[in-house]
Amino acid sequence: MSNYARQWLFGPEPPVAVPTARPPKAASLGHSSSRSASDERADWWEFHDPFSDLQPSLLTAEQIKNYARVTSLMWPFDERCLKGATYEVGIGGNAYSWDQNKKKRIVSVASKGKNGIVLEANSITFVETDVEFRLPQYIAIRFNLHIKLVHRGLLLGTGPIVDPGFRGRLLIPLHNLTNTSYTIAEGEKIIWIEFTKTLFGKASGDEGYVREKPDFRVFPKEKRWLQPEAYFQKANAGNPIMSSISGFIAKTNKRGKRTERKVNGIAIIGIVSLAAGLTGAIWGSWSVYNNAIGVVRADEARRGQLEGRVRHLEECNAMTNRPAVDSLGKAC
Repeated sequence: MSNYARQWLFGPEPPVAVPTARPPKAASLGHSSSRSASDERADWWEFHDPFSDLQPSLLTAEQIKNYARVTSLMWPFDERCLKGATYEVGIGGNAYSWDQNKKKRIVSVASKGKNGIVLEANSITFVETDVEFRLPQYIAIRFNLHIKLVHRGLLLGTGPIVDPGFRGRLLIPLHNLTNTSYTIAEGEKIIWIEFTKTLFGKASGDEGYVREKPDFRVFPKEKRWLQPEAYFQKANAGNPIMSSISGFIAKTNKRGKRTERKVNGIAIIGIVSLAAGLTGAIWGSWSVYNNAIGVVRADEARRGQLEGRVRHLEECNAMTNRPAVDSLGKAC
């Protein structure tokens, strides 16, 4: 990004008097006070190591502080963020994500303030760092997710290496694979960065070693200060970058709703069928009951007739004189 573009984004900077030529000694330099001063520092020391006597290795906190002071390898610099051999970095700039409809969302971290950026459940959110990096050609960095975020269930790609010569903000993909949304506020620390001094410019005197040109495989200038859109375009041709889990859950929910509707339909049909069956059963039972009542009443009538005939015969047998009549006046 050009100075003009950064001033357009972040506002004008106060005029700062900076030397126009690289000073012979690093001891005379303090920390950069502006972006333009940081750019100049980075140019001074891009290929010239101010502490060439330090052997290539993982830098300690003291060494990180000295390189940050002289080369402005990161800006702004806060000594309180230093640990034994790492530097703590938070979120700034913008956050990028895609919703379920594959629509990109861009949220300014500063605009959210303490309310923070929401990392939706089962999602990927890309966040920018709150510091800018201006790495010389002899220092590489690697970053890892802050342990507190790991304990929350968030994930980050395994410590990618950022090549020497990189300039810009890091774009960090945060994977929330839990079923709970989390919020990260402006300035909240998310990653630890380690700095490694390389063997840039060193050559072996042994036979067979081929020495390359000083600019062999250096970081290309056209890839500095790239905007997130450029990374998204390169990574996935500008298409949405989303968690497959969220898509799977969305599809599962749709299928679940369809299944629920089918089950409800089957249940309604079953209830109607059951009601019809019960109605038929009740009607059949009522018919059987009525038929049974008719049979019982007919039997009672026949039984009354038979009882009358039995009494008549008994009375006839009891009579000695014939013809005679019974108590009912009937002839025996």
